[in-house]
Amino acid sequence: LALRDLKRQIALSVISSNKRVEDINSILGITDGPNGLWKPQLKPSEWPGERGLHTPEELRTFRENVAAVGIAEATAPPMSIIPGFSPDGVDPSASPTAVPGGADPGKDPASDGLGEA
Repeated sequence: LALRDLKRQIALSVISSNKRVEDINSILGITDGPNGLWKPQLKPSEWPGERGLHTPEELRTFRENVAAVGIAEATAPPMSIIPGFSPDGVDPSASPTAVPGGADPGKDPASDGLGEA
């Protein structure tokens, strides 16, 4: 677990540094070349403990799938969120404490249309 967090911290540091390099390059009038700066790629599957984090769009699609084929045949949404990380840097909506399970924190979970609390 500590290595995953370290990897995320390194990725965020690289993203922050890239933004600074891009700012400096724009001041100097330099382009980053055809491929641009290297951007770290993290996989949501590296955080299996956060498999319940989903975007509102994924949850909407899942609810539609449940309505169409039933809960037993519905396909679970894929893992797509890395806690506290987005390709552009820190994304508060990707934090497990901000929006658990992608749900609206002010909304009653029993009213999600799935009949479960």
